[in-house]
Amino acid sequence: MVVSLSNPGRFLLSVCAGATVFRNPARADLVAALGENLPGTEAVLRGHLKRLEEDDEGKLVLRERPLVTSRYREDIFHLSRNTLGGAYYAFLQKHGFVSSERSEATFFDDPNVAYVMQRYRDLHDIWHVLTNLPPTLLGEVALKYFEALHTGLPIAVIAATVGPLRLNSAQRIVLFREYMPWARISAGACANLMGIYFERRWHTPLVELRRELQLIPFQRKVSHASEHHQS
Repeated sequence: MVVSLSNPGRFLLSVCAGATVFRNPARADLVAALGENLPGTEAVLRGHLKRLEEDDEGKLVLRERPLVTSRYREDIFHLSRNTLGGAYYAFLQKHGFVSSERSEATFFDDPNVAYVMQRYRDLHDIWHVLTNLPPTLLGEVALKYFEALHTGLPIAVIAATVGPLRLNSAQRIVLFREYMPWARISAGACANLMGIYFERRWHTPLVELRRELQLIPFQRKVSHASEHHQS
């Protein structure tokens, strides 16, 4: 379903959704609405669409339009935990996540642009696995910082900017000293993750895939007891 809004309507929705999300970040529906209606979002998505259209694997993603849904559990539950699929399945099981819970993109008239936005959402948990970032509050903020640098999407930029306000002082120190320097290096050096057909890489060992993508996973220097779970 496509929802068409005027520019003033988009602005009003962004303001209302943003105010609610700031108080209650768990409102995934409003986070999704905010992400689609922020100024500059469609332009950034069109830039990603162009990159996909210029890349062989990206073209295949656009043509087949894979969706990361629960049906993939049947394909990956038996895989070794050192593969992408096995590690992804273990991640979902450990944290009780369902890969089909991501909101559908509804505020774009162009179905290609809508799919790119949908793809960005669908890949979030896979990127958790690739980057070795846990779904804790600190890990989520770090991943949003990585996403902001790697995708340029306004919703990721805002989340990376506002997210540290929800951390305590000890967590912010860890974020600035360890996570952010890693994200700046890794997000800029790795391949375009939006253009990877991950569903065809389930059997690929994580070490091998990270090497191919030139993605440096995050490694904590110490165990941070102050991290809190964030779904």
